Amino acid sequence: MSASEDRTVLRLLRVALTTAFLAAGAPGARAAEPIPGAPALAGAEAKVGGTLTATPARSGGPLALNLDIVMTPAGGGEPIRRYEPELSKEMHVIAVDEALTSFVHEHVGHVPKDGHARLTLTFPKAGWWHVYADATPAGLGQQVLRFDLPVGEAPLERRPPALAASGTSAKTGPYTLSFDTLDLKLGEVAMLKLRVLKDGEPARDLRPYLGVPAHLVMIGADDLAYVHAHPMGGTDSPAELTIHVAPPRAEAYALWIQFRGGGKLYTVPFVAEAR
Repeated sequence: MSASEDRTVLRLLRVALTTAFLAAGAPGARAAEPIPGAPALAGAEAKVGGTLTATPARSGGPLALNLDIVMTPAGGGEPIRRYEPELSKEMHVIAVDEALTSFVHEHVGHVPKDGHARLTLTFPKAGWWHVYADATPAGLGQQVLRFDLPVGEAPLERRPPALAASGTSAKTGPYTLSFDTLDLKLGEVAMLKLRVLKDGEPARDLRPYLGVPAHLVMIGADDLAYVHAHPMGGTDSPAELTIHVAPPRAEAYALWIQFRGGGKLYTVPFVAEAR
């Protein structure tokens, strides 16, 4: 996308509804086939709608976009202007590519009084991206909206993700992360045990990320269901974490763990299976 292109406005994919995105005059843009909306929260009724407007950023390269996310009450109306902070931020914005192999996590610290949450996202590659806006409008409880966004030269054909099973351990930098299991059961709250080792020993240089030991995000491969959880630190060691997860669907999930070690933020991918 270039700075001369018209802005692209995408309408929210709502819970229990199907819709298509609308591209407003951008070269190469077209109306997509209707696709199912993603569940906001398991068992929760959507109380908000919204829009996302994407424009090329003035700097940061062709895949850096300025996003403007507006939440509105269900059925439309004026933008929501008051939000309750979650981990010091009023809106968490998470983007994953169509293959569920790339992950971006940014935040809006404070939504302005006009109700427009503005931020710039840099996408690591072109293609179709799913953008999740996770926030708590005052008096409405936690709400999650999903938008499908073409970035750069997005292909005409949409392709479902094909997740390959991962092991329960992964290495990043000097750290090794190990789960006791990644097999989940539908209808049950799993207590996943995660250990973080550094050079073979329990890591001692872990630091909170936004006030919690780590973040876990899961995205369903079939219906793009969304789970965002924060683990509790172990009583004996900060390198032993317990994460409570309740999968909303029986399917494979792309899973990312984010943690801060030695002053650096790490993002580690896994694949979990819910049956």
